[in-house]
Amino acid sequence: MPVMPCGVTDSHIINQKGKIMRTMDKFDRIAHSMGFTPTYTGSNIRSLYSYNRKNAKGEALQIDMSVSSGVTLPTTWLKKGYTKELITDWWCVDTFVTNKDGECYKDYDPTCKPSDDGKRWVVDFDWHLKATEENFVKLLTEILRRFNG
Repeated sequence: MPVMPCGVTDSHIINQKGKIMRTMDKFDRIAHSMGFTPTYTGSNIRSLYSYNRKNAKGEALQIDMSVSSGVTLPTTWLKKGYTKELITDWWCVDTFVTNKDGECYKDYDPTCKPSDDGKRWVVDFDWHLKATEENFVKLLTEILRRFNG
């Protein structure tokens, strides 16, 4: 069972029509249409997706998608120039890749990258996206592109 990423708290998602959504059901259906099976729904704002196919290396992929919310960190990111606008509800992603030997590790996640010194993972702000349906699809598409690349 993966750990709860990014300090997730109960929150909401505002879709493109401005309606508040309380569950991940809509996103589960979208992920299913892209070849994923929802395998865990821990809250209104989080789901775990298993990809239905292995890649050419024989790896299996799971993605933990959740909505993270807050003002303090996003305000700091905006002031430091990491983001161009205040993003108070964003997609938080954790990827779990299992190889043929059963070893599990993080890979193919566009929302983070190695730090300049290579000693830790840091946020990749190019992929730090608002929690919208469009961005959900964009993130899953990019993860699959990297996974199948």
